Amino acid sequence: MDIVLWGASASTLVNMQLLLKREKKRRWWTHPMLLRRESHGHFHVNYEEYRNHPEWFEDEYLMPIPIFDELLSLLSRHLSKQDTNMRKSVGACEVVVRDVK
Repeated sequence: MDIVLWGASASTLVNMQLLLKREKKRRWWTHPMLLRRESHGHFHVNYEEYRNHPEWFEDEYLMPIPIFDELLSLLSRHLSKQDTNMRKSVGACEVVVRDVK
């Protein structure tokens, strides 16, 4: 009896693992929403406006513009990625803004 239950449990586990391993077919390489990032994304829409109003910038990013610029200059070399044929990389400034918020 125990051997039968053990065999049934093992086959059930194998079936579950096979179901989990099935991969979904991709509809897109990059989702269309992400392709519109440069025209509709929060960073691209608002960043320059915040830079023009230092008090807004400090409220949004929790530091004055000169401190942000210094932080960006220190980190940009490490955060910059290379663009590929498939997609544009996220810029260092965007990464800092995302992580600061």
